[in-house]
Amino acid sequence: MLGISEKTYVDQITKNIKMLSENNNVFILYTIMAGVLPKIINIFKVKFIPNKCEDFFKKLIQEALRIYLESSTKRRDFMDHLMTLKKSHNLNEENLISHTMTFLIDGLDTSATVISHCLFLVRDIFTP
Repeated sequence: MLGISEKTYVDQITKNIKMLSENNNVFILYTIMAGVLPKIINIFKVKFIPNKCEDFFKKLIQEALRIYLESSTKRRDFMDHLMTLKKSHNLNEENLISHTMTFLIDGLDTSATVISHCLFLVRDIFTP
């Protein structure tokens, strides 16, 4: 998706995704509090992503941007869409990194939810 060979960073990506998704008690507590007291999100700004994880994904996305810009081959993919956004909305590198992180994190959550529901439905089909 980012134009980098998946085998290049597979162990590091797996490790950092686990860091994002496992034992994030701050996120769970904040989500519950925001559900009960929605105005709390205007008062308290909480950081959910560990610094090590954030640094890794920033470097990964910066590397993907560098590879994309150095490549003479243009593809219709996520990176091409990002570059179109950059030109049309005058975005800087920090904005591009933020958009990419949002895309990756939202996709992770959505995929996990869909897979969970599918497994639940399969269980119902095969359980008498």
